[in-house]
Amino acid sequence: MSYRDHRGQQQSEARGMMQRLQSVQVCKIKREANRIAHALAQMAMRSRSYEEWKLCPPAEILDLINQECNSLFRNQ
Repeated sequence: MSYRDHRGQQQSEARGMMQRLQSVQVCKIKREANRIAHALAQMAMRSRSYEEWKLCPPAEILDLINQECNSLFRNQ
């Protein structure tokens, strides 16, 4: 199954689930506000295989997590 086919199937499943709920709100989050999710999506698009990380994420993601956590603690 291609990435597009898989993505289309996921979107259809999500629409079906949303129709069964009483109230649903979908919001767009700018990629600047969600850098980790954006980086993961980019990695998935570059990858041609299934990947799973149980204990330690890739260095690129770990760096973003550290940056996000450090910025949270600095603002307290």
